[in-house]
Amino acid sequence: MIRIQNQEIITIYILTKLQCSNIEPNALKDALNATTEKRGSKAVVKDYRRIMDTVRNSEIMQKQWDNYQKDFEYAADIAFEDVCDAVEQLMNSIMKSGS
Repeated sequence: MIRIQNQEIITIYILTKLQCSNIEPNALKDALNATTEKRGSKAVVKDYRRIMDTVRNSEIMQKQWDNYQKDFEYAADIAFEDVCDAVEQLMNSIMKSGS
């Protein structure tokens, strides 16, 4: 089972918006590979597009996002679709990188 929490995806969203020029895809890919190796979840990363499609189309995730927005003012104006796009774009960048 894949667990994705709103705090994790909003962090990715914020980093991609505020620190995009400082993100080094090769270094991030190395870190992701090390983490997934340690957790035994390398296969999950390869399936990220399908997973993000499931997340993006999940009514449960959308409702959780709506609740998250109510609890955290900084997220109030950020659409769930935009957050999903940011995660997917970052993963695309990582997967395309050399290393």
